[in-house]
Amino acid sequence: MSGIAVMRDLVSRPSGAIGLGIVLFHIVIAIIGPAIAPYDYAQQDVDAILQAPSAAHWFGTDRLGRDVFTRTLLGGREAMTISTAATIIAGMPMCCQISPKLNDMMSPFFGYTFNLNGI
Repeated sequence: MSGIAVMRDLVSRPSGAIGLGIVLFHIVIAIIGPAIAPYDYAQQDVDAILQAPSAAHWFGTDRLGRDVFTRTLLGGREAMTISTAATIIAGMPMCCQISPKLNDMMSPFFGYTFNLNGI
């Protein structure tokens, strides 16, 4: 099944379309997050410690006076980077099993070859 057919099948179901929309929204926010973040993520404001959500701080502030909305935007970006890297690393043994040449290329980095034949 090609990627286009999978996407067509995914979008044809309401739950798939909603899930895809949420994932795409998360990706867009992670990409444009630094441009729309109203404050620096590490900026502390001692006059705004533990404030409730307001027009100035949409999600409020933490115990150091940092804007929670800004930290949430930038935290989503970091979470996406880490999950992408983890997915790639987790898929390496399978790719190395499928392609012996890739297995030979990756084995010096890990000190052993990936052998899934015994599973």
